[in-house]
Amino acid sequence: MTECKTSEPVVQKPFEPGLPHVACVLLWYPLFTQPFIFREVQGLRKRLPVSVYSLYGANLRHCSTEMQLAARQTHTLGTKALFTILAEVMRQVCVHPLRMGRLFRRTMFRRWRCIETMGENLWAFCAGVYLARRFTEAGIDMIYAPWPRGTATAAWVAGSIAGLPFATCARGDNLEPADPDLGAKLDAAFLVRANNGADKARIENFDRGQAKGKVELVYNGLTLPPLEDVSVAELARPDLAESAEQAEQAHTDLAHTDLAHTDLAHSDLAQAGQAESRASLAAQASFACCDCSDVAHSFPQLEVVPASPSPVPMARPVRLLALGRFDVTKGFDVLLRACGLLQDRGLDFTLTLAGGGGTVMGLGNMQAGLTHLRKELGLEARVSMPGLISHNELPRLLKDHDIFVAPCVVHASGRRDGIPNTVIEALAYGLPVVSTTVNALPEVVRHGKTGLAVPQHDAAALADAVETLANDAAMAAGLARNGRLLAARMFDPEANNDRLARIFTNNYRCWKETCVE
Repeated sequence: MTECKTSEPVVQKPFEPGLPHVACVLLWYPLFTQPFIFREVQGLRKRLPVSVYSLYGANLRHCSTEMQLAARQTHTLGTKALFTILAEVMRQVCVHPLRMGRLFRRTMFRRWRCIETMGENLWAFCAGVYLARRFTEAGIDMIYAPWPRGTATAAWVAGSIAGLPFATCARGDNLEPADPDLGAKLDAAFLVRANNGADKARIENFDRGQAKGKVELVYNGLTLPPLEDVSVAELARPDLAESAEQAEQAHTDLAHTDLAHTDLAHSDLAQAGQAESRASLAAQASFACCDCSDVAHSFPQLEVVPASPSPVPMARPVRLLALGRFDVTKGFDVLLRACGLLQDRGLDFTLTLAGGGGTVMGLGNMQAGLTHLRKELGLEARVSMPGLISHNELPRLLKDHDIFVAPCVVHASGRRDGIPNTVIEALAYGLPVVSTTVNALPEVVRHGKTGLAVPQHDAAALADAVETLANDAAMAAGLARNGRLLAARMFDPEANNDRLARIFTNNYRCWKETCVE
């Protein structure tokens, strides 16, 4: 039988005793569309003993060199492991028929939305049965599934057989439309992670509120190398920080703010993001069981950037950038219509609409529709569509543009983004951002402070905001400075990975003390 492909162990200094050995379960690892997952896993590997398992075979298309090197450290299943997995399933059926019957009914007897989703969960069930044995042999202590769908299915099944706790994470369109087993998974998980405040509230209120009391907010980390001119002294300014108590209160306020359906285009959101300095964060080395209140994030206080009394316009043509997978939640059709309005108003601009991957990622062929709309609006000379961009190319692309636009929308199905990672990177690279107010975007695009926010599906408002920045370079620069500061603090990969590792450690210790006989 074919055995799974494994990798050489990671060579690093030994970890302190007592830290949990974490199995991270993903469909693919690494994946070019998920650089934030890649950075998170690699960051956790520096802090905890982590083994990565991918349910499918390797998929290294468009992956950076660093990602391709990390793929060697992944335990990969896929079709090559089919007979090994099926053999373990049959063994379990023979030895524990009643338990396997219960697990299969719990997993598969659901009203799945489509055959593809059902198939993913069937494979995840079988893989989970196999992984239970692998986890036991490897001395795994807890399982982490960064997505609540097939990967969480495998984690739940493996944990049920091996007697291990599992954690998962839900975000954006995982919550609506949700898989039929999401409520049960949130109930079974011993820990649920959210990566923005809006989705934290949505998770806690999902279904019957099964996740209340066990949702932890940890923002993603920046995935690109920092700009060379970032001022460390500026990021540590004491006047931009408050006490630990105020930080935790701001953290809690943000987590309970329902931003999903409110027009926040002209609201003041800075009070949801005040926090302690990096210096005090680093000084906190101990914490109580299941209490991570002392590792609050560092959020700066930001002032409103006023319009200039005598505005000087940006150099022409103004270079706009939008970036992301071509999906119904991105609102790129609205952006093209806004560009049509800008052209009618006589603004000299260009737009780079980079992305794609709809067909590759099972999202349909939206590129054809966007290309047709570009032609219909007479924008072919102004709008370039270079296709998918490698993560290696993203820094250059960001540096070559003036304004980043994120016209995200909530689809009729309820699907929506959380905080697009492209927005985070644009802020970190000093671009003023124009976005909509969908879901968690107002947590980072704070109107008049780090960018301009407009209602979704409103091409005219989007065009107005772009035109405002194009005609006031000083205002745009002020927003960009604030955005860089916010991104550096809120999405600090070291601080956020520290927080996630501590949450894992604390919650595992708490589970071990209270839930294991």
